Amino acid sequence: MADSHKKVAFVTGSSRGIGKSLAEVLIKNGFFVIGIARHQAINHPSYSHIALDLSDVNAVLEFSFPTYENVEKLVLVNNAATLGHVAHTGDIENKSIPTAISVNLTSPLILINKFVGTYRGNNAEKVIINISTGAAFHPVDGWLLYCSSKAGLEMATHVVNEDLQVTGTKNFYVFSVLPGIVDTQMQREIRSVHETNFSRKQEFVEYKQSGQLRDPDEVAEKIYGIIDKPYLYSEETLRV
Repeated sequence: MADSHKKVAFVTGSSRGIGKSLAEVLIKNGFFVIGIARHQAINHPSYSHIALDLSDVNAVLEFSFPTYENVEKLVLVNNAATLGHVAHTGDIENKSIPTAISVNLTSPLILINKFVGTYRGNNAEKVIINISTGAAFHPVDGWLLYCSSKAGLEMATHVVNEDLQVTGTKNFYVFSVLPGIVDTQMQREIRSVHETNFSRKQEFVEYKQSGQLRDPDEVAEKIYGIIDKPYLYSEETLRV
């Protein structure tokens, strides 16, 4: 149970990709991990699963972080994300817009707000990791939903840090982490998009064919290094 552990981490999107790899690395390093995802993919005594659909904002609003008294470290990793409907502006399915924004931005903001509100009085070291992307900084045709929502989460990292500093809230470390191009389900989705909706499709096909995609396990180890010793990092946006 989490109460018997000194380190507790909440990881969204823990059922696959970076999220699953990171959850496993955290467990290996003595964390009790609470995975937040629609489906459970990890079975371990140091893992608990919360079946939560991050596109359902009302469900996320009802979620509450448990309170802990004797932990040394509390971690929130906003990893879950969706590419959304890939199409050029004017051709995007309108109903897909709120879904993508909810998963990539609205729900992470709610979780960050709840995490800070719940644990700001706790003496544990607190770490928030927002998984970012180069698409948060550079426009990509057909990726309006992904680029826009991820840019919002990138800015959120900086605003949260500003808020914590202004309010004098201690023992928090908040980072935006760019993992590069990783071999995940999202990459498979990108390669399946029709060229008429995404002019750079072949570029991403070649990333896979030429072995340029990073392994999620490798990326997870890098992210764990930040979680383990957050005080070593002075920048808010980090490339791993």
